Amino acid sequence: MTGYGADFCLGRNCRFLQPNLPQFNKRINGAELMLMREFCTKVHPTGHYMVSLLLNEKKCGERFWNLLYLTHVEVDSRPYILAVQSILCLPMPSKIITEEATAAWIDHNEMELNTFVDSLVSKIEVLRSQLRQSRVSNIPKAARRMTDKIRSWMKKASDEYEGDHIVPKTGMMHVRRFEADVTYQSTFDTIKSKSVFGFGEDIDMKRVACALADPGGEDCPLVFISEQFEDLTGYVRDWALGRNCRFLQPNSREVNKLLNSEELGRMRPFCVERQPTGTQIVVILINESYNSFPFFNVLCMEHITVQGRYMKDKPYIFAIQTNLDTELHRLVEVLGMCKTGLDELPAYGSCCKTRLYSSIVTPSER
Repeated sequence: MTGYGADFCLGRNCRFLQPNLPQFNKRINGAELMLMREFCTKVHPTGHYMVSLLLNEKKCGERFWNLLYLTHVEVDSRPYILAVQSILCLPMPSKIITEEATAAWIDHNEMELNTFVDSLVSKIEVLRSQLRQSRVSNIPKAARRMTDKIRSWMKKASDEYEGDHIVPKTGMMHVRRFEADVTYQSTFDTIKSKSVFGFGEDIDMKRVACALADPGGEDCPLVFISEQFEDLTGYVRDWALGRNCRFLQPNSREVNKLLNSEELGRMRPFCVERQPTGTQIVVILINESYNSFPFFNVLCMEHITVQGRYMKDKPYIFAIQTNLDTELHRLVEVLGMCKTGLDELPAYGSCCKTRLYSSIVTPSER
């Protein structure tokens, strides 16, 4: 859970779990730490307890929300404090996910970081007050309640969520590296030489709904999107670049799971596991545009290598999006949860993929 072993922990105060940056720790946890100190250093009757919400830090530097239950107990007539930790299943905001991330933001835009932390602390203090005022009898239930409230706040206070999906902008370093090292033309020349895509020499690749992702970056960030991608999806490059493309999935996690789980299960290893150059996949997804308008997306992806100015054989994932707007009536059935539409979705997807493969794979490749 924390990365610290018993050999290190035993005999020490547990403050080693607090964030290493003293000023940051004081801003996030300061008032709560004072209450904990009073609870731990003064004599209290057996059964006296407190529940605390802390931002802690693992040995590896990764931070996490810790719902900490403390209670005074007695064992063989000796007083002890029993502590039960519950890590909230919640992504940490990218600005404060690690000590390094916070330090980078201090150097990059300390004012924006301070504004964000001030807003976060205000929300966390409200939640801590609610914990103190209510009698917590069910820790797992309290943990779920705190998780839901922090997630709800993050959706409003940051741009790291799109619906239920966490899509932090963590890949801008890879975007800048692509823009500095690789020319669009060299990338598109590589793509047009692939017969699987069937492009003519005179095609303007920027008018194709396409994107490039860097599989070597955290969360496989997009490093390029075409103008047609922006037109199709409604997401502009300034917002989309540096993020994983899951922002295109239906905003509702439950709807997305129901409609896309099988195809997403095929996509995940394709994107996160190293693949030989030329490895391809075709999936059919139900996506949503920026204005929440649904569309069938036939997504063709291939692992390619590009020759950059400084880096040779740099791997990327190239993707083409095709909107099956002629099938809109079926999509209305599906998203309306019409039983006929839901029953037909798997067979319809298989039929579309069969037709698509037959049109893009040459006879010699079959």
